[in-house]
Amino acid sequence: AEPGHFVPNYGATEQIECELGFFQSQSGSVGCTPSTPGNYVNQTGAPTQTPCDPGYHQNQFMSTECRAADQGHYVAETGSLSQSKCEIGSFSAQIASVGCTSATPGHFVSIEGATNQTVCSNGAFQPEYGQSSCLNAEAGHFVPESGASEQIPCHTGTYQNLVAMTSCIEADPGHHVPETGMTEQIICAAGSYQFNSGQGTCRAADPGHFVRTSGLTGQTECIEGWYQPSEGKTECLQAEPGHFASGMGSVTQTECGLGTFEERAGASKCEDAHIDHYVDAIGSISQSPCPTGTSQPLVGQSKCVWPFGAESPAILFALVGAILVFGLGGWMVMRRRREVTVTEPEMNTGQFLEEPEADLGRPTPPPHAKMNEQGQLVWVDDAGTSYAQNPDGSMVTFNVSTRRWEPLE
Repeated sequence: AEPGHFVPNYGATEQIECELGFFQSQSGSVGCTPSTPGNYVNQTGAPTQTPCDPGYHQNQFMSTECRAADQGHYVAETGSLSQSKCEIGSFSAQIASVGCTSATPGHFVSIEGATNQTVCSNGAFQPEYGQSSCLNAEAGHFVPESGASEQIPCHTGTYQNLVAMTSCIEADPGHHVPETGMTEQIICAAGSYQFNSGQGTCRAADPGHFVRTSGLTGQTECIEGWYQPSEGKTECLQAEPGHFASGMGSVTQTECGLGTFEERAGASKCEDAHIDHYVDAIGSISQSPCPTGTSQPLVGQSKCVWPFGAESPAILFALVGAILVFGLGGWMVMRRRREVTVTEPEMNTGQFLEEPEADLGRPTPPPHAKMNEQGQLVWVDDAGTSYAQNPDGSMVTFNVSTRRWEPLE
């Protein structure tokens, strides 16, 4: 008998083909051999059996075909007796697979023989292939959508102190988050503030302002008498003696001007020099009394004047000379008038009595009156009395006995 055939009895006149599931590789055989597991015979008169292809398997004898690997399984080699389950981290959605597919990033497979992969949920991620689980988003990170292959660090101005979160938390007012991926917010330090939420920085206190403690949402203006030239400060500076800081939110202190002074710290304005006092330098902490022989009828002045409104001894001497000249001239005029009265008795002498009364009532500045540095008109009348008219129209006269200027009633 030829291969693939057999002759079961002596004296047979013909050979018989091997049936399906059987084969015979030898000549002169009296029978056929059944296919073994992992093989099949799908035709009659087969001289050989055929091994199952990859993706197929057969665990029976006398098989006419192989079985395809089920979903979730695979057969990697030829002639396999059985299929294998897909391992954890892999899956197979097809039949007759020769291998399984690894779970892709953003997915996982947690069981053997899986027919599909599972997507990572919100708050979790997976950057690798073939993984059996997803990773929770770490503190300082978030995953807003499913199927993520990576976590996202919290942006500046936000933070997250828990794991597996889908979002981050905005920094509260008075706080900030300066970097990405932070797990907590940072309180604004003293000298800074933040009135908005979700901020990456705190605002330094502006000049003229301060922030005394940490975690504040606003800055405070320096009060009158205090100032601050720098930013980011926790307190204001008190105006020094000889200086002042006017108004709220001052950024500088100002020196007291000429004619003013301030002996206290923290003043919002300077004090005018008193009557009969002067201040002749800026930034003064005190006033000075007028030197002996001088006076000052006004407040807020930077110098004193000599008798009769003179501003210096030289002017005083000139005024004294003027007094002598005018006094002598006045005496000569009066003498002339008396002579006229004697020689001409019919003249009305009452007018000479009325004129002095009018002058004594409210003197007015004569044409020769001189204006000093304070804007006063100063003159000496015929009787030798020194007068000064202030810019507001009020008048003072120099009292020779007290050597002081006194208001004229």
